[in-house]
Amino acid sequence: MPVSDAPARVQRAIPAILVAGFRGGGKSSVIASLVAQRAPGETWAVIGNGAVGGPGVVAQAVAPDCLCCTGLLAFRVGLTRLLRRTARMPPALLLIEGGPEGHVESVRAALAAAVFTPLLRLERVLGVFDPRWFSNPVPAAEAALRHLGAGVDAIICNKADMADDELRVRVGTYLALLDPPRPAVWARDGVVALDFARQAVIDGIAE
Repeated sequence: MPVSDAPARVQRAIPAILVAGFRGGGKSSVIASLVAQRAPGETWAVIGNGAVGGPGVVAQAVAPDCLCCTGLLAFRVGLTRLLRRTARMPPALLLIEGGPEGHVESVRAALAAAVFTPLLRLERVLGVFDPRWFSNPVPAAEAALRHLGAGVDAIICNKADMADDELRVRVGTYLALLDPPRPAVWARDGVVALDFARQAVIDGIAE
């Protein structure tokens, strides 16, 4: 199906959450945690690498490529197909798993395309971080982390059990340098409260 083909129209814009981060940070685990908190009777949709559906969850798998370049077309085609499949019964929430390179702007731009803007409303962008990335980052990695942090609305510091006191200090320093500040929370195994994902407010870095 050509990507220019418009998805079937829905009655309202579907709220969407983009879960972004580098490979290995735990994006899939965060999405699984959020799906587990779906209200009874609600239908959600998930699109991403290895997305798996189930009762009340409509999934669209896409290739695990960078959404800034090689995977962008596949993502747009997959999203179009997903919206067509759910046009008669729009999901209450769409969860989008970002690509492995942590590029946020390309996904924002794709969702802002005229074909999608009447159908989707990007509610929040979550950045999923592994604290071990801060153990001894080279300048290029530091720049990538700053770039990722600047593109998200809230930060999930996953794998908290792997962060010693020194790493926690480094993460805290990194968060303090973000302007404007972002809400942040420590998590284990990607488990994060749905309220944080949708309505996070700045109140230090929560445990």
